[in-house]
Amino acid sequence: MLRLPWFFWLSFFSVVAIFGFALWSATRSGASYLGRRTRRQRTLEVAAPARQALQQIIRYAQAAGYKVVALQEDEGLLVLDEPLNWVSWGFFLPVRVAGLPGGLCRVEVGIRSKVFQVGPVVTRSHERFVTGLQAALFAEGLKT
Repeated sequence: MLRLPWFFWLSFFSVVAIFGFALWSATRSGASYLGRRTRRQRTLEVAAPARQALQQIIRYAQAAGYKVVALQEDEGLLVLDEPLNWVSWGFFLPVRVAGLPGGLCRVEVGIRSKVFQVGPVVTRSHERFVTGLQAALFAEGLKT
């Protein structure tokens, strides 16, 4: 009987687990996060009506490589998908846009990993999206 070394089996099951998590990540739907708040939230005030701000968020997200996976424009709800990469399983970014008095609106951006995530990768990805969004809103003259 052929006995393979333990490191072969460890490597084999590690590769199977990685491909399994990648498949799980690729098949998850972001629609379940529509309107849900996440533990990690960032809030922005925007000098525009809610519909205009939502349109600008979608423009920025698509230009930056995010995919819109769920949208309820009447409610001001949006879920963006950041695909998996070498350091994460990918993220869902639920966005809520709510109108405020005086022609302003509040934009809340959350983040949720598609599978699981530990460490600073979540924070960096969230900050990268929010900072890019702030710059895009400022460039359009919408940031307060």
